[in-house]
Amino acid sequence: MMQTIIFVLSFVSLYIAVLTLSFLYLSESPKAERKESGSVTIAVPCHNEEKRIESCLFSLLALEYPEEKIIILVVDDGSTDKTAAIASSFIKKHPRSDIRLIRQSQMGKASALNTALASTKTEFFGVLDADSLVDKAALKELLPHFSDTTAAVITALKVHKPRNIYEKVQHIEYILAILIRRIMSALNTLHITPGVLSVYRTHILKDLGGFDASNITEDFEIALRIKYNGYDIKLAPESITYTAVPRTFKSLWRQRIRWFRGFITNYLSYKDMFFNRKYGLTGYYQLPVGVISIPLFLFMLSLGVVTLASDIFEDTLRTLTIQGYFFEKFLEIPTLDSLLYGQNFKILIPVFIISSIGVLFFIVAHRQIKEKIINPFAILMYFSVYPFLTGIHWIMAISHELVRSKRKW
Repeated sequence: MMQTIIFVLSFVSLYIAVLTLSFLYLSESPKAERKESGSVTIAVPCHNEEKRIESCLFSLLALEYPEEKIIILVVDDGSTDKTAAIASSFIKKHPRSDIRLIRQSQMGKASALNTALASTKTEFFGVLDADSLVDKAALKELLPHFSDTTAAVITALKVHKPRNIYEKVQHIEYILAILIRRIMSALNTLHITPGVLSVYRTHILKDLGGFDASNITEDFEIALRIKYNGYDIKLAPESITYTAVPRTFKSLWRQRIRWFRGFITNYLSYKDMFFNRKYGLTGYYQLPVGVISIPLFLFMLSLGVVTLASDIFEDTLRTLTIQGYFFEKFLEIPTLDSLLYGQNFKILIPVFIISSIGVLFFIVAHRQIKEKIINPFAILMYFSVYPFLTGIHWIMAISHELVRSKRKW
């Protein structure tokens, strides 16, 4: 029975994957006319970012956009290092640019953004994390994607100069995320506004009350609130930005637990959107799929762990009880007949289908952004080890929510 369920789910997954990719290509519209449009305030919230704030500001000054239409607000949220001093020195060295430093006691990123928003009078309000950089064409490629019903437009986000294995694996993850978000944008179900140059219509953001200072994933919450109130969010795939990602197991662990807890709490907060015809595909498809995919993902991982553990246990037991079994099992070159007849195709075929979906999305994602496929070891780790680590992150996030432990950055 279990094998049949897996078999059916794998074919359903394949059908959805092919359908969504087909919809992406069929629904792509011609590029909007590229022209400067409107004044923009870009808020850069920062806390102890002395190593990165200057690079971030340099990338903003390099934007190919009329200088008189850009205001940069650096909001120092109670830094205890040299962040404020470096930002202040940078401002003095670039008197022609409209860069302002706002200092406040530490109240969190959302509060820092609300401080910047309160003084914003421009048509658009952008958010850029201090550990991130923008491509020089990012803003001029982004703004034409706004329409009358669009409240926010996000960029195609990549990892900045990945070096160690943690960064390289996340580099692959972010490339795939660009494709997923592009599909969501085509379906008009996008409900994510990351902190790396997401740009909002200022009046809409103010009308919605700004960012939720009590939320540990304020960027995800405001995106859901935008959709809840009937506005659209779009992806500008030609607008490229770069961000620093966790470099260690510990920092990745903390980030993902926070992200996944934010996913749980915000989906619960906006549960009224589920299967609500007012929200179209977002309510009937995207949000339910987002929820259902988590237990299915954990189920498939658990099945893999149990199967692997069972095989190891059986082989160990036979090695201890059957003389010469180890050498016969692991050193003998199997024949084609033994390989074919020794497989459980009710398990092998679903595994092949699911693996094919992963490879399909992987290839398409790289082609969409015209990036070469490199780092074979990172690719192997992403498809073999990383899913299990992600599964542990989800289990821990769910556990924290069940015991109601304190939510924190």
